[in-house]
Amino acid sequence: MSLFMESIYMHQKYWQHLKHIDLDKERTFRHLRCLEEYVIKTDRKLRNLRPSMEEDLCQLPGPVTEESVCRHLYHRFERHQYHTFLGSTLIALNPHTHRLPYKALHCNKGLSRNLRLLVTKVLHQVAELRQSHSVVVSGETGSGKTRTFMELLRHLYDQAGGGQETDTFKVISAAVTALRPFDTTATIANQESSRSCWSIECAVSNRAIASAHLTLHSLSYNRLTERPTVERCYDVFYMILAGMSEEEKVKYHLSGQSTESLAYLSSLDVLRKSTSSRRYREKYTLWKEALAMLGIPHTEILEILSAILLLGNIVFVQGEEQELAVTGNSPLHSAAKLLKIPADKLLRCLTTQLVPVRGKSALFTNTIQQANTRRNTLAQSLYGRLFQYLVNKINQSTESRAAHPRASSQSGNHHSGSSVTNTVNVIDCIGFQNVQGTQLEQLCGNICSEAIQHFYNMSTFHEILDSFDEEKIMLQSSIRWYDNSATIQLLSQKNMGLISLLYFESKEHQPAPHSLIKKIDKVHGHSDSLEIDKSGNQFTVHHFGGKITYNCEILLLEDKNSMPDEMVALFGKKGVTSSLLSKLYSRELKDLEANGGKAKGYSYCAVPCPSIGYNMQPGCYGQDFLYSLDCLMQTLAFSNTTFVRCIKASESGTPHLWDAEYVHRQVVMLEVLETTKLLTSGLPHKLSFPSYSFELELDANGFFFRCLETVA
Repeated sequence: MSLFMESIYMHQKYWQHLKHIDLDKERTFRHLRCLEEYVIKTDRKLRNLRPSMEEDLCQLPGPVTEESVCRHLYHRFERHQYHTFLGSTLIALNPHTHRLPYKALHCNKGLSRNLRLLVTKVLHQVAELRQSHSVVVSGETGSGKTRTFMELLRHLYDQAGGGQETDTFKVISAAVTALRPFDTTATIANQESSRSCWSIECAVSNRAIASAHLTLHSLSYNRLTERPTVERCYDVFYMILAGMSEEEKVKYHLSGQSTESLAYLSSLDVLRKSTSSRRYREKYTLWKEALAMLGIPHTEILEILSAILLLGNIVFVQGEEQELAVTGNSPLHSAAKLLKIPADKLLRCLTTQLVPVRGKSALFTNTIQQANTRRNTLAQSLYGRLFQYLVNKINQSTESRAAHPRASSQSGNHHSGSSVTNTVNVIDCIGFQNVQGTQLEQLCGNICSEAIQHFYNMSTFHEILDSFDEEKIMLQSSIRWYDNSATIQLLSQKNMGLISLLYFESKEHQPAPHSLIKKIDKVHGHSDSLEIDKSGNQFTVHHFGGKITYNCEILLLEDKNSMPDEMVALFGKKGVTSSLLSKLYSRELKDLEANGGKAKGYSYCAVPCPSIGYNMQPGCYGQDFLYSLDCLMQTLAFSNTTFVRCIKASESGTPHLWDAEYVHRQVVMLEVLETTKLLTSGLPHKLSFPSYSFELELDANGFFFRCLETVA
């Protein structure tokens, strides 16, 4: 059955009105012949908007089984055909043969025809329906999501943005090049793992991109100071350390430093093979060029990044009269100089704390553990606010260029029609981590994967099955897909989910792991999606991708998102501070100034959640993440959505190695088999009613005006 004939069958309620038209047999026959000719013509017109039989799993011959699906993907993999359609969804295999380009979006090798076809269909739907569209790239960590994300943007700008020579493309390429080192790291599962969820929203008017906007949905700042010993910190630090000249290292107080000597960068030898100095030097050069393209000076950014590295080398020891001191003043003085604040004030801020007592503030000496926590809080706050500052500056740059859109004038993509602006939102989600770990970063990333999987289930299985019931279409086989609604409720239910319970415990004066595990057991002890280990203060969640165990002690340690006001006061007018630091803490400094300009022992939010707006009140990372995720899901709910499901060809990451068992597990996890069964049992493609009725010119009652005129 052709694509358009399937659409007519799907929308049979619109053309069954023919039965009620009082026509003789000859006129009815001529009318149906006219309709048949139109169907053939339209089917030819849409031929370029659909894949061939071999490129679509819905066209598999014979019975659909796990073996036949995996075998078909394997045969295409052997022919270096890594993208296969599944109805409107695209399956993307990662062969690990293409390294991400240092200059973002310049993916000239291995560009996929099917990705280009997907972008063509998305732009066609945006123009036809005049509705916004989202493309969600998801899968396991290391499955090639970021490369697919970049290729989609490349095809999008080639087709609607005028190509690589336009200003808008250059700005977006520079933006991604400048931001990627801040959220990329090396983990056990992936040597180039993106640890954030972010999207690029392209405003499309008359099938041409008018502007673009970057949105950061989440990024874990705890990785800077707390991470597994076999994993690395963010790439930007290794990049500047390898790329700086000797003069720059002296200027930024990093002369003689290495990854082994800097506490925030030290790790085991497991991942050292991926730290190529030449590769990082090339990335460093392109990174500075990208910042220059965006009009952002790199000197102050390097000062803050270098200061963060030196903060990690401040070691506290017990001094005289119960006061804390530091071993060696070099890291302390160097960090203070880079931050342009007095070293004695920085030391006092880290080793003491103000506590409000009956309307006044009392000064207490910190323990070594408390001093380490305050030092790490300052480093995380500087890093998180710097990253958000760059995102805001980049959006300002894209908006200023949108006021003078050179891209639209050069693209040659002007089409007649309405000038209504809609958006194409390309989203790069955090990958699901199917490794045993206890980090809050992993829990939040897996919650994001659960939410995307649940949205996929709802839009694929629920909606299609409901339409089958409405159209009275009988399925040829039973569909048994995994419903993860219970896991979603367990993790993110308001006031009752695990993240909410973690938030309430973190707000306690003395949060304790055993107290958190008791709360979880009391509320969710009966859940089939949860296993609780009271003796070890751990719990195991039954995710859609496997069972993962989390440690309550580490979650509580990483959940706090607050910093003392005396730390913010360091960057006030009384201190000699840089203009960039004043911008990073501008609202908090204004609030301090309005309350007398003195610290009183209260707290501010260390890194404000970008989705909430600017909230100065202290919060928790888990709760902020849920709010950002909710905003993302609302965006998907109010737009048409296309999914790109990424699959890792082998767990080891060996180039062009096919691990059949590992691929099979991902095929089951992503519901590829059940989706194939569902779509092959019914109708894998649907056309919109405007496309169906455009040339037929249906009236309000569904009658064929023009067809009737031709046979009258």
